[in-house]
Amino acid sequence: MFNLSFFFKANEKRRSAPFDQLQISHQVQEISRPLYLTMSCFAALGLLFAIICLILNIVYRNRK
Repeated sequence: MFNLSFFFKANEKRRSAPFDQLQISHQVQEISRPLYLTMSCFAALGLLFAIICLILNIVYRNRK
């Protein structure tokens, strides 16, 4: 047989009982200002493009 005791050594170091429920930690994450501005510009351009396409579809709806 194989000696599998080295797999269980990590649990032996813990002296306290395991947690009964999921531990949730709140952490604030930040992104850089240039990345935020770039993504905001892309989102604004996407909205503008969608509005232009909608207007063109309304104006030219009767043409085939």
